[in-house]
Amino acid sequence: MEKYIKRIAEKIIEEFDSEIKCAILINGPKWCGKTFLARQYANFELEVAEFKNFDSFLLEKSLEQAIKENPTPILIDEWQENPLIWDVSKRIIDKSAKKGVNLILTGSSTPAYKNKISHSGVGRIFKIWLSTLTYDEINAFENKLSFKKLFEAKNDNEIKKIISDTVVDINYKLYTSLERIAYGCWPEIVANEIKNSKYAEKYAIDLTETNFRDINGLVPNKETTTLILRAMARLNATTMELSKIQTDLENNIARNTLEKYWEAFNSVSLLISLNARSKTQLRTKPKFYFCDPSIPAAILKLKTPEALLSDKRTLGFLFENLVMKDLMVYAKALGGELFYFRNNNDLEVDAIIQYKDRKWGAIEIKTGADEIDKAARNLLSFKEKFEAADTTIDAKPLFLMIVCGSISRTYIRDDGVIVCPPSVLGV
Repeated sequence: MEKYIKRIAEKIIEEFDSEIKCAILINGPKWCGKTFLARQYANFELEVAEFKNFDSFLLEKSLEQAIKENPTPILIDEWQENPLIWDVSKRIIDKSAKKGVNLILTGSSTPAYKNKISHSGVGRIFKIWLSTLTYDEINAFENKLSFKKLFEAKNDNEIKKIISDTVVDINYKLYTSLERIAYGCWPEIVANEIKNSKYAEKYAIDLTETNFRDINGLVPNKETTTLILRAMARLNATTMELSKIQTDLENNIARNTLEKYWEAFNSVSLLISLNARSKTQLRTKPKFYFCDPSIPAAILKLKTPEALLSDKRTLGFLFENLVMKDLMVYAKALGGELFYFRNNNDLEVDAIIQYKDRKWGAIEIKTGADEIDKAARNLLSFKEKFEAADTTIDAKPLFLMIVCGSISRTYIRDDGVIVCPPSVLGV
């Protein structure tokens, strides 16, 4: 039997009030464990193939009957195969006599024929994003460096105590993160301790062979798809603007064609985005990362830890992808936000993690220990010069942190900056 690894998203699912009638949508990239997670909570499962071609009337009658006759929640996997399921789900929940979660929908792509969806789902269908595995889920340390504890600390002494109590991950070294980048954070890869990049390579190849005709009319050319994916992989952890992709491709692909590919890749949850926070944030573009760093690593033929070490510049972006993917999960689980900061005076910080209130921390992500001093100076300069973009966050950060790929021990520097490996971080 396949080993199940507990997910952070479980806490979000369990928070839904049993007095509220609703459905849950678990969205995310293919192979990230959506169906496996949903089955931990579903009491009955329907195959979408049973009513893939049903019209709205037949679909509504069928789902209504299923909810009446079976224990809920009911799981519908890959619901987007029949986009009518969305509006029908909203209507039958409105009419349902059962409290709590009635339906769990899972999907890894945007439904074709989006014009068949008329309801936003707000107030009835609650969306949960599922990432590939985080270090917190992989290690499940009891004495992890918890962001929740940091944000709820009342003073510097409590923060110091949290740091001193943080587990020393004696098994962590840079090679650990190199394996996660090369082989992936996919649940099956981690659970089975697979140390081979062939699955990430297959994932990348499948992207070049996917038919997006129903999404936006695009019938992709495998060679063109491969070229665009390579350009995107080279621009990973940047704003990845279409104009930059065009430049990378030497303008050999028309802008309107590139836009269709961009829409298609986003429709299958290939990318995750990180918004900016600054006084000019309306003019500051989001950064984009791949849903798992093993995908750009495979596209760029960096298939092993040794190959990654041979390209230190690209490794820096891929390690940032690995850590940022995890930070996004932690921020959402805390009811907070994650963004990056950049202003017109070249003041920049990799990540700002904000709690559900006004508290926040600033984070730099570095691969090597030789980068720690420079990163600390940047964080301290940022703290001194920072001006809040609005009144929704405190004037100064609660903590400054460097996530470094080459250390195993968590500590506080004399200047107050926290330094830790990515493997001990968690909600």
